[in-house]
Amino acid sequence: MSFFQKLLAFIVLLFSRKDEPDSDVLPKIDPEKIQRELRVVELAKLRGAAGVPSSTATQLSDVEHSIRGTLGRMREQILKYGERSLKVLDDRLDSIDVTRDIKRTIALGDEFERNADQDISKMDGELSELQQLAEDKARALEAFREQHKLQGRLAEASDGDEKWKNGGLLIAMIVIEGAGNAFLFSEGMASGYVGGFVTALMLSAFNVFVCFFLGRASTYKNHIKPSLAFAGYFAFAASLLSMVIVGLGTAYFRFVLPQLEDESQSAIALILGYVHTSVLPFQDISSCALFALTVIFGLMAVYKGYTWTDRYPGYARVYLAYEHSQRRYVFAIEALRQVLEQRKVESLLLIDQNVDRASSAIQNFKRSMSQKAVIKKVVDERMVLADETLTSLVRTYRIENEMARPRDNPPPAYFDEPVTFVEAEMPNFGTEEDELKLAEQERLMYEMISSLEMIRARIQSSFNQKYDQVQPLQQLF
Repeated sequence: MSFFQKLLAFIVLLFSRKDEPDSDVLPKIDPEKIQRELRVVELAKLRGAAGVPSSTATQLSDVEHSIRGTLGRMREQILKYGERSLKVLDDRLDSIDVTRDIKRTIALGDEFERNADQDISKMDGELSELQQLAEDKARALEAFREQHKLQGRLAEASDGDEKWKNGGLLIAMIVIEGAGNAFLFSEGMASGYVGGFVTALMLSAFNVFVCFFLGRASTYKNHIKPSLAFAGYFAFAASLLSMVIVGLGTAYFRFVLPQLEDESQSAIALILGYVHTSVLPFQDISSCALFALTVIFGLMAVYKGYTWTDRYPGYARVYLAYEHSQRRYVFAIEALRQVLEQRKVESLLLIDQNVDRASSAIQNFKRSMSQKAVIKKVVDERMVLADETLTSLVRTYRIENEMARPRDNPPPAYFDEPVTFVEAEMPNFGTEEDELKLAEQERLMYEMISSLEMIRARIQSSFNQKYDQVQPLQQLF
């Protein structure tokens, strides 16, 4: 197809659509504009001067047909606009139904209870297992207390943070003792403070760790069995003996360092010689200070080992196992409580949302009903204006035609007859059925609002009841 053919087709399409009414647009009837476009006055004078229509004519002239045709198309467009607007409003009114939201709101109490049962069922296996474990650990704890005569006394069990803090304190003790000993060792060592620190750190680490573990073992002196109690006292005595031996060894080592003339001499041989001859190393202040530091830090390590956890052997382990099982069960219950709490909050929020949505829907329903009256008024006014414009333009044409006619050519008799449109069927803008539906919606809305407090109370009561179902174990602890 050539360019000129496409252009011609477009022009034909453009003019063919000009006279088609657009049902989406409410036409504006402007009598003066229509009169100018149809050249009513100009053609009336021309036709009148030419004696057209003749005195015997009985049919409307072409100008009168044009007036009625133009306004008739506008009337059709007005009616189609009214029908389309009415259909949109009816569809909107049909889509507004708060019954479902209202019924769901009223049923939220039952729905919450069902969902809560499902939540509990999902965790029932885990809760039962944790509950059984907690009960077993509780019975084991009571049996341990009864067997070892510990009724009424809580275990002094350190948690993870406390143990890390105590472990750090042990390391600090080793470093502090090593630093002090290194200062005293450095006076007699060729390698100076660095060499003294390495030697002192090894001795202090040995002293602290041995005394710590013997201090832990000394807790057996509190055991109900005499044999284990004896072992505990023995461990305590061994810790004292250990720190004294390490202290003497450290003091002897410091004592013989200045006496070593070269590296071929053995410090251990000198120490054994002094021990054999019963010569004590406390000949200077440094040796005495080394012995004192070793004993002091040894005693501190024994005390820290003795008080590391509960002083009765095994009690802290049984108690921590019981406490851990209880904590796991309590945490599981708390997790379930949060799930139920979240569901409760969601249900209460849904109530408020449903009420707001229902209220908004009813207001939209009322607005749509009122819009029907507005559109009906607009359509009626435009239809009346079309009738009046037809009468006015036809009268103008006939008057101008008659004034321009020759004296011997009177106007036709039908000029005295009015020109009217064919009776049109108006859309039904009645709201009787809508008012009945609105009344039913408002009744349901009132029923829902009057039940809100009862629904909220039921949800809260159901929440408390479901939560209490998993609480009885708490009474055991």
